[in-house]
This record gives sequence, structure tokens and C-alpha cells, in this order.
Amino acid sequence: IAIDDNSLSQSSIFSILFPRFFDISCDRRSPQIRLAQRRMRIDETYPSGFILLKYYAVSRKYDQINELEMEERPFSGLFVVPESSEFFRTIFNTLHSQTFDGGEIVLTVRITFKVKNFFGMLRRRERAPLTHISEKDPRSTSKYLLYLSTNYFHELITANPFASSVVLDFNRDIIEKVLDFAFKGIYNMEVQLIDKVRKFLRCVRRIKPLKQTEIINHISVKLNETLQQNWKSINLDDAVKILDIAYEQQFANLLDSTMNL
Repeated sequence: IAIDDNSLSQSSIFSILFPRFFDISCDRRSPQIRLAQRRMRIDETYPSGFILLKYYAVSRKYDQINELEMEERPFSGLFVVPESSEFFRTIFNTLHSQTFDGGEIVLTVRITFKVKNFFGMLRRRERAPLTHISEKDPRSTSKYLLYLSTNYFHELITANPFASSVVLDFNRDIIEKVLDFAFKGIYNMEVQLIDKVRKFLRCVRRIKPLKQTEIINHISVKLNETLQQNWKSINLDDAVKILDIAYEQQFANLLDSTMNL
């Protein structure tokens, strides 16, 4: 997996739209001056979209809370907050308040684009569909999605923020299915593909997506149902493979079902 800070994989582009950078400025000078000073190059332009800011502050003793959401505004890469902004004035007052000294404040920035507008600004080479990917080529995806969605990459990036790649001993299709589950909550593998299910479970245990317990339990139930419903027709090789998975993953119910065949 090649971790790419600046680009999006096709599989995650609908989950998060992350531009190369954006500016939020609170300045006494007019927006026109700021726009002139920070004008972006043509190849760094953004699609038109919307930006929403909100903050949540809690005092050190957790006995007082301040929160405010700014009205959604148009956004095209450079967002200038006027001096009169009540939103940032409230944040600054909170930061300087003795009540909130030593507390916590969270600033949330939500940027949204229409899919057609986002694709319209991509360079032709970035927009061209992938027709073939070699099994040995790296799988690029968002570093931020990996950090937020999996415990493995969260720990890896926390320990080494400059990490840009990692090698995992799993096939590309298995890794992609685990990342699809981590990013989107999608799982569409047939339990009859026992060898792939085994590798998928091993990869889940390694990457540790946030809801790994849920997907592991789901697969355990599906394997058990398959065994119960098809016990007369299931062949011995598949039964042994399921037994191996049950031992490896410590699926107690599945072990009982396998032993009772």
C-alpha cells in the first residue's frame, strides 16, 4: 500500500473529497487584498463547493460547554473570514476565558463538492480510468482515511508521521476488500469462497478496522449458517477448511457445528 497524502484513490473518492490544501484566514484587510495575495495557480484551482465551520469547547472540569456552527458558505479553495465574524470572535473569547483554561476545543471543517464539479477539475491523467493494475504495483489511498479508519495505520502513522508506504503480506484483492469495509462499511464476499474468507479474516486482524469485531462476528454467523444449512452436501475438504478457520479465529459456535457434522 502506498500512502498518498495528496491524491485520492478511485475507491475512496466518494467517501471524502480532500483538496491539496485550503486556506482559512481571519484578517483585518479586505478579502480582495487577501485573494490577490494568495491567488492560486491555474493548475491548483478548485471546483466550486461549500464550506461549513463549527466548534465545540468544553471546560477543564467538563462543567461548561460552548459550541457554535457557522452558516454554510460558498468555497473555492480560499476562504476568507471577515474581521466582523461572530464565529471566530466567539472562539477567541472562549480561548481567552479563564473558565475554559486547560479545557479542550475542537474545530470541525466540512467541505463538500458535487461529484461532477470535482471530476471536472481533475487533470486528464488523473481522470483517466484505470484499465489494468499489476499485482505488484502499490495500492495508493488516502493517508488520512487510513489513519482515521484503522487501528494498524493509526498506530503506524502516530509512531512515524512521515511514513509513506508499508508492505502487507496479502493479495491486492484481499487488501482492497478490507479497506472497502474500513472506509465504507462494505462487505460483499461470498462465504462459499472459504480460502478468500480465511485470508480476509487474517487481513482484518492485521489492519484492525474500527469495526473489526462486527465483521468478524458477521462472518462467523454466516459460516455457521452455511454449515447448518448445507451439512449434507458440503464436501470434506471444505469442512476441514471451515474447521481450520474456526480454530484460528476461535469461533466457538462454528467449532461446535463442525464437530457435529
